[in-house]
Amino acid sequence: MVSISVIIPVYNMEQYIGKCLDSVINQTLENIEIIVVDDGSNDKSLEICKQYEKKDKRITVVSKKNKGVSSARNEGLKFATGEYISFIDPDDWIENDMLFNMYTNCKKDDYDICMINYIVENINKSFKVELPLSKNIYNSRDDIINDILALLIGPESLDSNPDFIMGSVCRLIVKKDIVKSNNILFYENIKYGEDLLFCLEIFIKSRKVYIDDNAYYHYVRRDDSAVNCYRRNYYNELMDLHYNIMEILYAEGLDTRLKNRLDNSYYLYSLGSILNEFKENSISTYNSRLQLIKKICYDENIINILNKTNYEDFTLRKKFIIFCIKNKLVLIVYYYYRILSFLVSRGII
Repeated sequence: MVSISVIIPVYNMEQYIGKCLDSVINQTLENIEIIVVDDGSNDKSLEICKQYEKKDKRITVVSKKNKGVSSARNEGLKFATGEYISFIDPDDWIENDMLFNMYTNCKKDDYDICMINYIVENINKSFKVELPLSKNIYNSRDDIINDILALLIGPESLDSNPDFIMGSVCRLIVKKDIVKSNNILFYENIKYGEDLLFCLEIFIKSRKVYIDDNAYYHYVRRDDSAVNCYRRNYYNELMDLHYNIMEILYAEGLDTRLKNRLDNSYYLYSLGSILNEFKENSISTYNSRLQLIKKICYDENIINILNKTNYEDFTLRKKFIIFCIKNKLVLIVYYYYRILSFLVSRGII
């Protein structure tokens, strides 16, 4: 049996896919299959992938109409035959021993998932992002829910530097049986957070998880990536994501247990949607920004969350924005985020 099926969704990545594939085919773990799903690229991505397919028999290239990254990953899952599954984004790259070390970790005691740290590659600098976890071995469902699942959903408190785990499938490998036996797929009907929902479902169904403190994965943060660009309907996308998280937890009887995390993420999603409106490439008008801020300031869920929050030890800036939202000071919130976005764009804060 193939040890790991590596699934790489590709859409218009002719500048990056070569480096990504080179890093995968040069893995010290050779017993892998590489499933490249071209999602209707209109550049030379498909041509480049087919050239690699001719050179390495472990590569299978699948071409389909453009339906988004979730659809491409789901298509790749249809072809996966490996014991474990790995997902890699086409503009990223991995260390040569990543898959060997992760697979070896899993085989130590039949772990369902191995998760690692990663390195963010900016244009001018790189830095390591570490998992805020206190141990390496999780061998009970309760521990997985209390530590890993909780941090995927949201921080424990709304303090200035909350701990959380980015819900990315690229930093882990998971047993194929976990995915297949529970019919876990990527949500194709949402625009944002499909990785997080997939992560929640596989961790809920897992019983043993190994955390590797090393950083083997290099996440390339491009200026034109979805993370850095203005999103037209970001507030609605975040609310859809929140609703889907609630549905997953409700189905597993975990919604009450993790309500505090859900509340904190709801508040932070709301603030994130405001900041999005002030990004440099935003097309939002003055009135549309005010309308969104007003919606959030008058959101009863937000007010209830803030009313039960003890923010005595928060920074002055955090206290200020909470005070403004609780007192529905819409214009002040507007100018606060206008100034904040300017300072962030200039690298001042």
